[in-house]
Amino acid sequence: MIFLLTTISGNTVVKPPTLASAKENSLKVEQNTGSQEESAEEADPSIVVPDYKPDQSPVKGTEALTPVTIEIPSIHLNAPIQNVGRTKDGSMGVPDEINTVGWYGPGYKPGETGNAVLAGHVDGNSKPGAFYFLKEMKKGDVVIVKGEDGEKLEFQVTGIESYTPEDSPLQRIFGYSSQTNLNLITCTGTFNRKSGHYEERLVVYTELVE
Repeated sequence: MIFLLTTISGNTVVKPPTLASAKENSLKVEQNTGSQEESAEEADPSIVVPDYKPDQSPVKGTEALTPVTIEIPSIHLNAPIQNVGRTKDGSMGVPDEINTVGWYGPGYKPGETGNAVLAGHVDGNSKPGAFYFLKEMKKGDVVIVKGEDGEKLEFQVTGIESYTPEDSPLQRIFGYSSQTNLNLITCTGTFNRKSGHYEERLVVYTELVE
């Protein structure tokens, strides 16, 4: 499961998004207390993102690429990347498969000045998702993103944080930055059966290795 975003025009006025569902079938998630049934539509937690101001539009970097694969040696991850874009209701889409990572195409590209965002499922269908082991990453770990023409960029982990949705620093995760960042996101914490959501979001912050 991953969380979704909604943007609207204006300055920083935001509204809660509706949820996009990758599948209509049920997902079975293993928890510390046992297995729990949850629907794909209910399990994806949501979060809003501030709209970019005119003076904070993406700045094209000479190394910017359209990502097609991500490799994280420290957790033995090599996964395809899908441009999930934005749904009709303004939410960030989700990858079609649990082993695929979603790139938020309407935002920044990896290699651009700003915060590019990749989000992946932590689990689903009784199996670990692409970002299941994201919680095992450490500061200094390397993230490699490859583009359509085989070009690649290397990023290094600068920090790892978890937040409740209401406490997430949206500008830091999604907004403009004078640095070239890539932020990886998935769900973490306890699964709340009543709400159908994980209670926290895990964010791995990385910066381009020059």
